[in-house]
Amino acid sequence: MRWRIGALACLIAALGGCAGPGNLFAMLPEPQDLHITPPVAGLASEVAAFWGIWEGIWKGRSGSLASRLIVEQVDSDSAQVVYIWGDDPQGHFKAGWGRFTARVVSGRILEFGWPQTRMVFEMGKDGRSLEGGRVQGKDLSAVIMRKVAP
Repeated sequence: MRWRIGALACLIAALGGCAGPGNLFAMLPEPQDLHITPPVAGLASEVAAFWGIWEGIWKGRSGSLASRLIVEQVDSDSAQVVYIWGDDPQGHFKAGWGRFTARVVSGRILEFGWPQTRMVFEMGKDGRSLEGGRVQGKDLSAVIMRKVAP
């Protein structure tokens, strides 16, 4: 799967998109064991729309933080996701990734996270963007992610 993400970045760069040399997305770690499985036939289209690869840049007081959300598999109640983040601009943490079982809420929201941090992504009306939020204690952050594949 590593070659697919790399090939996707090259394709986006060739088309004048956001992935290119020196780009924040190009510096994200790439998990070696991705298991991307298309949604089953008959799954509600608004839920099936979560499946794929999404990218966005969190903007905040500490700078810009690139992230990627890969929805490996989705069904009406849950999704297997891989969340990837870049190095913190202020040096508080290094780039990394985690695999989660996300909860699908009302067919429009994915929720997952760690014990102290919750990630929430709501499908945009266009079906090609996610409005994301990170809640850690009283700290709130927001991002808009765009679908880059498929």
